[in-house]
Amino acid sequence: MKNVAKTDRTNLASVQENPYSPASLKTAGCERELLDALLSSRLNPGERKQTVADLFDKYSSLKKIIYAPKRSLLAATKRGAIAHDELQKARALAVALAQVELDNRPVLSQYDELIEFCRTFLAGERREQFHVLFLDKAKNLISCDCLATGTIDHVAVYPRELFELALEYSAKSIILVHNHPSGKPQPSRVDIKMTRKVAKVGHYLGIILLDHIIVASSGTYSFRNQNNVELGGIIDLGMVL
Repeated sequence: MKNVAKTDRTNLASVQENPYSPASLKTAGCERELLDALLSSRLNPGERKQTVADLFDKYSSLKKIIYAPKRSLLAATKRGAIAHDELQKARALAVALAQVELDNRPVLSQYDELIEFCRTFLAGERREQFHVLFLDKAKNLISCDCLATGTIDHVAVYPRELFELALEYSAKSIILVHNHPSGKPQPSRVDIKMTRKVAKVGHYLGIILLDHIIVASSGTYSFRNQNNVELGGIIDLGMVL
């Protein structure tokens, strides 16, 4: 009998245990099957087969299909509207599951999950969105709210509205999150100036700015993980760790 390498046995076990896990998708190449499964409640087998073929012919990967705008899906296949609806449901479920990982535990103690949560709801967005995570005294998540949606390279943020909401939630600290559709996560001068302003206002109100995370297709940028250089020392990270 042919010997199976340890890594191959591990991959095989992963596929058998969960055929739609990230490892399984890569190993078994079943992105088409996953999309077919997502459409199974709305389309018959023949319609699903044609829809999946049309979408992969145009986009080549499930990731590109998920983040494609509705008008593009409509142009790509006859059942584009149904595909868009089901993909949006799946994405909403992914965001909810990612948030579960943050619930009832201090956010800063699970930073990898925090970054993944931010990527889940912002990756692939074609316009800038500005979100705020509001945290309680123990740094547990109270709420994650989208405060504004802008253009492809700008989103307007008003600290007064942000802190009115923070006070309404009785938040003790906040984390800012926004995306760069350009694909590069490095902060602009406007990003740095705005972050400094929010940090300063929060200091006077007793609401600590823990971080500002920027999400882009090429990666993420964390002001906190950059040793606070860009903030000019406004946030004293030693106070919040």
